[in-house]
Amino acid sequence: MRNKWVSLTKKLLAVTSVLSLLLISSPASAQDGEALFKANCTACHKIDKKVVGPALQGARQRWADRTGGDDAIIAWVKNSQGYIKETKDPYATQLWEEYNKSIMTPMALSTDEVIAVLDYIDNWEPEVPVAETAAGGEGGAAAEETAGDPTIWLLLVVIVLLVVFRVLWGVNKSLETLNKQKEGEDVESSADLFAEFIGFFTRNRAVSAVVIVLALAYVGVLGWDWLNDVGVYQGYQPKQPIWFSHKIHAGQNGINCVYCHNSVEKGKSAGIPSVNICMNCHMGVQEGKVSGTKEIAKI
Repeated sequence: MRNKWVSLTKKLLAVTSVLSLLLISSPASAQDGEALFKANCTACHKIDKKVVGPALQGARQRWADRTGGDDAIIAWVKNSQGYIKETKDPYATQLWEEYNKSIMTPMALSTDEVIAVLDYIDNWEPEVPVAETAAGGEGGAAAEETAGDPTIWLLLVVIVLLVVFRVLWGVNKSLETLNKQKEGEDVESSADLFAEFIGFFTRNRAVSAVVIVLALAYVGVLGWDWLNDVGVYQGYQPKQPIWFSHKIHAGQNGINCVYCHNSVEKGKSAGIPSVNICMNCHMGVQEGKVSGTKEIAKI
């Protein structure tokens, strides 16, 4: 019987190991296609609009209708120029010439990763615009921020505790005085609350040490937060030689920050992108959503 259970346990362990390996080595189709798209494609493409390159919505189907599968578009994404030279595909050549013979950067993606991106594009749906905050929204947000400030709540709790302590201390002293008068003892003038308070901490040094450590820690946290805020101004926007919107580029267009600020991973600051980086996209995009052609023309 024991050997039977040992054999069954070994089989279960073997099956579990195989399943674990399969899960670990699962293809990139289970990966986050959105993350791959934003990291590799958004500098030149949007799903629903033409930018430097064509809109990608429906591109998979257009290629598949001609070749009967994903092989052609996968090869194109990995190395467009290599695909043109190898196949002489007239559709690929036409696409390349249509966009001013701008060379699409070869993508260091596996086949499964390209499929994950294509799946994301196929399932993509435009975002529903969020309604703007109604009038008085800023005041409500400020009130909510104040209400959620832990420092204010801590001060309120301390004040309430001090009031309760003062009331209980007064009641205790009154009862002690009444008992002494009832028993005919001499009633001495009681020390004030502050003296009693200091006397308590003098007699209980362990409690005093804990309170001092907590107070110092709290003051240290407040000081650290204050130092972090020095020189930081919410909403600060320096005057730029060319008007630029991060909300449009990094927000709406989803361009990876590191694409423009390529020194951020090596230096102490993000740095200012060079004009060459701007022109990677603005060779094709010559009109902005807000400023029209005025600002882009300065590049």
